[in-house]
Amino acid sequence: MDYPSLLVDNDLVKQRRQIAQKPKDQEEFWAFYVLRPFSIYFSFILQRLHPNLLTITGIFLMILASGFFLSGQLLFGCLVFQAAYLFDCLDGEVARLNQKFSRYGKSLDFLLHAIDVPLLWSFTLGIRKSLLIPYYQMVIIFLLALVNFVGPRLYHYLKRTNGFDLASQLRRKNFIYNFLAFLFSSLGIYTIALPFIIFLPGFLPTLILICLSGSLAKTFARLIIGHKNFLRRPGD
Repeated sequence: MDYPSLLVDNDLVKQRRQIAQKPKDQEEFWAFYVLRPFSIYFSFILQRLHPNLLTITGIFLMILASGFFLSGQLLFGCLVFQAAYLFDCLDGEVARLNQKFSRYGKSLDFLLHAIDVPLLWSFTLGIRKSLLIPYYQMVIIFLLALVNFVGPRLYHYLKRTNGFDLASQLRRKNFIYNFLAFLFSSLGIYTIALPFIIFLPGFLPTLILICLSGSLAKTFARLIIGHKNFLRRPGD
């Protein structure tokens, strides 16, 4: 299995990566290629901290990013979101390194991901504050954000139920799919939005609609294929 790596990794770091990090076919594009290569070193530094503290820090940063968005400071909001996503990586790594897992930690992690919906809404409101986009576009974005939060949870339920993971299979075989999956996600929106905020802010509403629509199509494709596989499963 392929794990994130850097040229400076020694044998100890490589061993810890296999304990704390996910292989390529289970990891998101941005995390695997950009954050995880460096995050393991932060995990070594923060290893004495409880993983839940790192998750709470990520939640605080997500709320802070939302505040920046609502105030119209989109660039700062996107940068703070990247920091929050880093802590979302770190809490799992530290938990696996220390073998500390709990239901409370899972609940905090779910809360961290649930903030995605109000965060995207606040991002949209921040764009409207600057660009005065039509209300119908805001409503469409709000609804797409909600569906794109619920859809992946249904997919993961099917994955746990029948062991079929279409996303991992495609990540393993197809680099382009892995990139598109990142592009059509909330992480992709806040990452790709950075140059648009600086150079082409008027395109931001269209960018969000394209990314959310692609994410919706991706989610429905996963659900349909996952459901078909579930129906074909032999009876117990």
